[in-house]
Amino acid sequence: MKRVLVTSDIHGRWEKALEILAEEKYDISIDLGDSEQTESWVKENFDHYVGGNNDWDFSIEEKVIEIEGIRIAICHGHTRGIYKQPSYDEAIAFGQDLEAQIVLHGHSHIVRHKYTNGMLVLCPGSINRSWTEHGNTYAILTLDNKEIKNIEFKKIG
Repeated sequence: MKRVLVTSDIHGRWEKALEILAEEKYDISIDLGDSEQTESWVKENFDHYVGGNNDWDFSIEEKVIEIEGIRIAICHGHTRGIYKQPSYDEAIAFGQDLEAQIVLHGHSHIVRHKYTNGMLVLCPGSINRSWTEHGNTYAILTLDNKEIKNIEFKKIG
């Protein structure tokens, strides 16, 4: 069983991100872009990451990883047209293109998740500049032996 910490849209709130990384219990960490930090800083602090539209000169914009036998496609969202639309269509297409069981994206700053077309699409919200009443958030996924056991969104101050 693995606990996966998922963050996105840090937007300069690096101390808060480091606090979460230090205090949260997790096995694997993923950042979905817009840290507004260097790629070397993100690479040093997260196990997996992608760059966002406010991350300049990042070498990775989309990535597929496997955790507990589950294929996970990660992106910020700007390269796939994922933004504030209520539609999940772009994220679903991204997951289908990469034959993923889970799609993790950022960019929208909106906490959301939905099971559709045999996959989970999830945005953890944002560490900074939330655009919803949910406030600033991140997510913890618990994965075990090819199954999603739990999804938890955590609000931060």
